[in-house]
Amino acid sequence: MKKTIDQLDKDYPPNRISENYENGRKKIEEQLNTFVENYKNDNQMLSARWQDIRNLVTHLDGRIHYWEGRRTQYLQLTTAILAASLAGIIAISNSALGATNVLDRFIFFAPIIASLLVLIFGSIMIIRLWNVQNNPSYPFTKGYKIWRWQYRGAENKPSNTDLSSYTKESFEREVNLFSENLYLYKSKYLSASLEDLLDQDLSQAYLCITNEKFKIKFVSDLRDKFYMILIIAFRIGLIFIFLPIIYYIFCK
Repeated sequence: MKKTIDQLDKDYPPNRISENYENGRKKIEEQLNTFVENYKNDNQMLSARWQDIRNLVTHLDGRIHYWEGRRTQYLQLTTAILAASLAGIIAISNSALGATNVLDRFIFFAPIIASLLVLIFGSIMIIRLWNVQNNPSYPFTKGYKIWRWQYRGAENKPSNTDLSSYTKESFEREVNLFSENLYLYKSKYLSASLEDLLDQDLSQAYLCITNEKFKIKFVSDLRDKFYMILIIAFRIGLIFIFLPIIYYIFCK
């Protein structure tokens, strides 16, 4: 029996995340050591190479925000089409019910009502797809532990903020937990070697590349379905144009 990605994410052993990351870290350990060794006597060159990695992370983060903005635009367009279609179908339905001739109802109103229904159900489908894309349980999150950049690796004990049901005790517990995690994070950073910090930055850069890949895929999926729905609705709407013409030519 197949499980959902959320179930698989929940069942994945936490110790495997550290294991996966450490295995990847060991494979390039010699290269990291060699890199730092080559530049340790040239701080300017080491800083330049390191800054290049930081700039890459910043650049990739900007592109991720760009694609997320594009994804949000499709949500806005879809919501507007849904609202307009609902208003249109209410107005046209009232006019259709007021028509005395049953044939007139079919010839003049059925195609455009069908077109609006396609837009309504299609818009609901796109909004649902957009919601599914929000912070999914990416499988690749189980392949890294980037404590320098990611909360999943930075927290020694995960905090569990629940905005809906705080008590005085739980609030105090969260404050103390944050303080403890903050102390441990600072300690880990100050005790980390240059090799570890460089590895963390390189890992974050690749994580951004992977994240952007999925953002682009999400936008492409929304775009394809958005235009597919518009085309289907447009084709049905064409019937609204031609049926009355055919009716008047051959039936009147």
